[in-house]
Amino acid sequence: MRDLAPTLRRWISEGRPFAVATVVRTWGSSPRPIGASMAVDTESNVVGSVSGGCVEGAVVAAALGAMEASTPAYLQFESVSDDVAWQIGLPCGGAIEVWVEPNPDVGAALEAIETGEPIVRRIARSDGNLDAAAAIALSERRSLLADGGFVQFIGRAPQLLIIGASHIAIPLVAMARTMGFRTTVVDSRTVLLRPDRFDVAPDRTIAEPPERALRSIALDDDVAAVCLSHDPKFELPALRTLLRSDVGYIGLLGSRSTQAARRDALRAEGFSDAELRRIRGPVGLDLGARSPEEIALSILAEIVAIRNGVGGSEGSSATPESVSQ
Repeated sequence: MRDLAPTLRRWISEGRPFAVATVVRTWGSSPRPIGASMAVDTESNVVGSVSGGCVEGAVVAAALGAMEASTPAYLQFESVSDDVAWQIGLPCGGAIEVWVEPNPDVGAALEAIETGEPIVRRIARSDGNLDAAAAIALSERRSLLADGGFVQFIGRAPQLLIIGASHIAIPLVAMARTMGFRTTVVDSRTVLLRPDRFDVAPDRTIAEPPERALRSIALDDDVAAVCLSHDPKFELPALRTLLRSDVGYIGLLGSRSTQAARRDALRAEGFSDAELRRIRGPVGLDLGARSPEEIALSILAEIVAIRNGVGGSEGSSATPESVSQ
């Protein structure tokens, strides 16, 4: 639903009717997870997806029919042979069920997405009470099928916190925004935070030293933090705060000698080896990256991998010594 939000806001402001299709059940190797959504307007404009593209045509037709009849539609798609898969079914060996709602009330969901708060959206198929299922979905942060309907969990957008507005921060912000991250850049050097310096502007900039700036940020597990300043007077205060927080990722730019120096300084302050192992450095997946754009890609790739539970090992090197010194 989050990726649909900008388009749905525009369609609502224009008074344009639309339908929302949501994956409510999957079996086997399904191309999109439970809760994935797409929206269709009366002119067959589409945003989002419920598969890899193989059943979207059928869903669009069902959505148009649901809007015309003002009646929800329930669709099932199973695996079929490759020669017809892209027309009527799934080529991946799985199966999905899709619920299509004509002109649903998504106002509360869009407001929550705008404010960054998690929310559940109830999709009723009968008169059943979905409150218990909604409570489970919120606590477990997942969408789920329930008696009488479906509860779609819409979490907060992941946060990327960048300490140090270095040249790498410019493509990193742009890539992260494309991936749906909300971005904050912290640097006390105001000249480096000028909006015209960024190809894509960060959501937020804070022109303060890290030890003060981080007090205004909720450092929970939805936050991925990356230190790019390569200056101990910025990095060490930031790392002290981050290591005492619940952030889901801590990355540190720099060569192995730089990494060792930062860890030694923190160890001397009382941080344990277990705590220091939270620091990913040299930061990023090992792509042999050299340019700022390649380094940014390696950093974001590692963050996504860790969020998806397949992160690389601690100490993986994304940048050669000549770049990260």
